[in-house]
Amino acid sequence: MRYFVMLILVCSFLYAEPVVSHNWENDSLQSQIGAQSIAVNDNGIYVLCNLSHKILLFSHRGKLLEEISYQADGCGMAVDNTGNIVVYSPMAKTVTFVVGEEKGTTKTVDQLPAISEVWKENGSWWARCGWQVASLDQKGVSTSLCQKSFSVDEQVVMQQSNDVDLVFSFAENMINVKPIAHATQDQMLYVDVVANGQHQIFVCDAKAQLKKANIIHPSTTAFSSFYIYGDKLFELSATKNGFTVRCEAITANHCGNATTQRHRERIVPQRTISTAVAPTYIDVLFTNEGVVRRVRLQDYLKNVVSAEIYGSWSLEAHRAMAVIARTYAIGRKRHSNANVCTTTHCQAWKANVTSKASQGVDDTNGVVVYHNGRVISEALYFAHCNGKTRNSEEKWNYNPYLRSKYCACGKKSYYGHGVGACQWGLQAYSQKGWSYRQIIEHYYTNSVVK
Repeated sequence: MRYFVMLILVCSFLYAEPVVSHNWENDSLQSQIGAQSIAVNDNGIYVLCNLSHKILLFSHRGKLLEEISYQADGCGMAVDNTGNIVVYSPMAKTVTFVVGEEKGTTKTVDQLPAISEVWKENGSWWARCGWQVASLDQKGVSTSLCQKSFSVDEQVVMQQSNDVDLVFSFAENMINVKPIAHATQDQMLYVDVVANGQHQIFVCDAKAQLKKANIIHPSTTAFSSFYIYGDKLFELSATKNGFTVRCEAITANHCGNATTQRHRERIVPQRTISTAVAPTYIDVLFTNEGVVRRVRLQDYLKNVVSAEIYGSWSLEAHRAMAVIARTYAIGRKRHSNANVCTTTHCQAWKANVTSKASQGVDDTNGVVVYHNGRVISEALYFAHCNGKTRNSEEKWNYNPYLRSKYCACGKKSYYGHGVGACQWGLQAYSQKGWSYRQIIEHYYTNSVVK
C-alpha cells in the first residue's frame, strides 16, 4: 500500500487547517471504516486504521514517519509521551498494549459497561464510560481529575477537597455532557457538550473559572474523531478516498465562575429514554455511500426490519423485531458521528420496505426495552441458535440481561454470535401465541418492554 501526504504548515486561529491529507491507493473501504481513531503526543500524530491493522505516525509537520502493525482487536487508541501505545475495544472492554514496556499485555475493564476512552494521567492508565472511571493498574493508587468530577443536570461538579465541591453551571441549553479525559492537564477538566445545537468544548478550571472553548466540526461524510493536546485541537475526518487531520489552536473565553458547596456523593444520574423523549431523528451512516444522513427513526426502522427478518413471518414477530431494532438504535451511539450504520456492523438496512415491517414499526412506536429502569444499551440479536442462546461472556463480557435462554427456533446450529434475541425464535414463539412483549422479555433477562 502506498501513501500520499499533503502538508500545510499553518494552524489557523479562525478554523482548522489541514496538517495531513492522506489517500488510500486501492482500498475505497478504508475511507469509510479504516481511519477510526487519532491520538497525539510529542512524537507526532497517530492515526489508527483498523482495516489494515496499522497505526500511521506522522510528524507535527505532516510527514509520514512510521507504519506500526498491530494484532489487537479494537477501534480506539491512546498514547503517552514515553512511547506506549494502546488499542482498546469499546464493547469487549479490552485494552491491549501494542508498543512499550507492557507490549503484548491485554487488560479487561470489567468495572465499566463499555469503554469510550483510555488515557494516561498521573502515571496511571485509566478508562472511562461516560463519567464512570476505572484504573487499569492493579493498585489504582493515583487519582484522576475525571475521577473527582461528575455531571448532574446542567452542571459539572468537581471535587476540590474532602469537604468542598466546585459547581460549574452552564447557562446554555446543553446535553450529552462528557469529559475529555485525555486532555486533563494543569488541573483543568475539558468537557464535550452539545450546547444550543453545537458540538462544543468547555473548560472547567480548578480555580473556579468556566471557559467556553472551540466548536467541534465533525465530518458529515464518514467517521471523525478529535484529540486535544497541549493548546491544540486535532480533528480526524474521513474523506472520499482517505482521511484528513486538521489542527487549530484552543481558544477559551471566560464565561462564568463556579460556586462552592459542601461535598456530596458522586452520583451520576442515568437518564432514562421514555416514549415521550425518544428521538424523532437519528444520524445514520450509509456505509456504501460513505455519508451520514439524519433520518426519522421510524422510517429507518422500517428499512431495518424489512432487511432483518422475512416479510412472510407473523406480524407479532415484526413487532418484536421493531422494538429490538429501536432499542439497539437509541441505546448508545455506535459510531463517532452517527448512531448506527446500514451494515451488519450495526443493523442491516434495505431500501424496499415490506408491509408487515411498516405496520410492526408503527404499532410499537416509541416502545423500547428497559433493564433496571434504563434503556438497555446492547439489544443484541442474531439469526438462529441450537435451541439455547449464549451468555454474553461466552463471546464478550458479562452482561446481566444477556443470559442464556432456551429457544424454540427449531434449528440445530448457531448462525451468528448467539447472544440476545434469536430472530428465528421471534417467529417460533409468535406462532405459539406469545405477544411481542412476552417474546422480548423472555430473551432479555429481567427486562421490561414499554
